[in-house]
Amino acid sequence: MGSAPVTLGLVLLLVATMLTIGTALTLEGFTVLRRRPRALVAAAAADIVIVPAVAVALVNGLGLDGPLAYGIVLAAAAPGGGTGTGSRRPSGRRRRGGSGR
Repeated sequence: MGSAPVTLGLVLLLVATMLTIGTALTLEGFTVLRRRPRALVAAAAADIVIVPAVAVALVNGLGLDGPLAYGIVLAAAAPGGGTGTGSRRPSGRRRRGGSGR
């Protein structure tokens, strides 16, 4: 497998990513989600079912195996990790500086 410095680097990168996502959460964001439960269910279904299924299909279609295949499926199975929309806030408003003001 990989060396200890590579493993440590990957763990630190994962922790940094999780902290970045966690610090962006607000009470307002959760309030908006309570008002739109269908959107929440649709997003959860996409993150938990559709994205991992596409990753499995990709891995099988390309004939990948071993750590590379496991890594792709694992990354896809992390809800919202690499597939979350960074251009919108939970309230649906665009971030400052974005297009369509």
